[in-house]
Amino acid sequence: MMSSKNNGERQTLLRSTAAMYLLQIAKYLFPFITLPYLARVLGTDGFAVRSYVLSVMTFVSMVAEFGFMNYAIAQIIGGGLEKENVSKVSSGIMYARLVLFVPLLFAVAAMNATVSIMQGNQAYVWIAFVGVFFGSLLPDFVFRAYEKMGIITLRYVVSKGVSVVLTFLLVHSPEDLLLVPVLDLVTSVIAFVWSWWAAVDRFEVKLVRVPWSQIWRDFSRSSVYFVSGLSTIVFSSLTIFLIGVFNTSATDIAYWGIATIVINGLASLYSPLSQSLYPHYMKRASNGGSLSLRRLYLLCLGPLAAGMVLLAVLAEPVMWVLGGSEYVGGSYVIALLSPLVIASFYVQLSGWPSLGAVGKVNELTKTTVVSMVFHVAELALLAAFTGYELIYVAIARTLSEVVLAVLRVNECRKAGVI
Repeated sequence: MMSSKNNGERQTLLRSTAAMYLLQIAKYLFPFITLPYLARVLGTDGFAVRSYVLSVMTFVSMVAEFGFMNYAIAQIIGGGLEKENVSKVSSGIMYARLVLFVPLLFAVAAMNATVSIMQGNQAYVWIAFVGVFFGSLLPDFVFRAYEKMGIITLRYVVSKGVSVVLTFLLVHSPEDLLLVPVLDLVTSVIAFVWSWWAAVDRFEVKLVRVPWSQIWRDFSRSSVYFVSGLSTIVFSSLTIFLIGVFNTSATDIAYWGIATIVINGLASLYSPLSQSLYPHYMKRASNGGSLSLRRLYLLCLGPLAAGMVLLAVLAEPVMWVLGGSEYVGGSYVIALLSPLVIASFYVQLSGWPSLGAVGKVNELTKTTVVSMVFHVAELALLAAFTGYELIYVAIARTLSEVVLAVLRVNECRKAGVI
């Protein structure tokens, strides 16, 4: 009986992980298809706008998330997947996200007024903002709590596939720059309609009235989850935002944009494992099961190290393939960021799937805060003593991720996870 239960749990985990890996492959494949094309047809100036605004909108999206995803998963699983509780949690999170977008709107307006690259492209920025708005309202925490990740994968492939086809059909020159965020908006609207239809049809989720006290409670409790994941915002989005402030070279911004797309694309390959393990191990921990990831940590070290070396060696041809000959001069940025291939894996695996699943949220948050302070100090030094040259920015970005990885792995060791 126990063996049958374990086999069922293992099959569920494998299906969820497979679905999430298909999703991440699609997330990497679709940009890989369009990125070389857009880099060439938009030119360095147009592609710099795309890269910069994309980074700002990534920042907006991460703030709008506010830790709601992992908080909602914990609330739904803690409520035994009971339908009334799922609807209540989903409604509270939906309303909280709507409230959060009010200050975000004013924040984007302020950036539009102060950052030169955004001042000249305000229509692009606002169209992108609306796309992020719809994308932030997806009830993906429902599908992840039920470990039904296939819904998320199919939705992304279809919606993004439409956008990719339309990109090749409609975007042909720098004059078509505004069509890029419009197509992203189309993707977000398709995903929004698809997701809520699936949530209502498959899991009987309903939007119900909830008191303001619950919305405030959701904000308060989600803030712990938000802070624990804040390093991504500081390391990535804040970094490129400050590059735009202190280094106004469109070429440098374009170099950084392509380099971070490569690194983030590789790091995103770890997300399926992380996102599948979190609800699975949380259920196991809540049922008194054991949790040890030591073997997985050690098995992955060799392949990760090989991948890091390979990326550094192939940095120049990778940059040429993605951007063309005019971007090859920025290949050194990819080489300097290559250690993130290792560091990002251990940051993700030792985060919510490990420390979060065993209830070490405070310890997880502490590692994030320390690494953020470290990186902000680096950014301040760059502003004071350099012109935000990319070589120094890349070194600082790498060091911060390594510090976070070391801190989290050490906390996992103390918690007995490894």
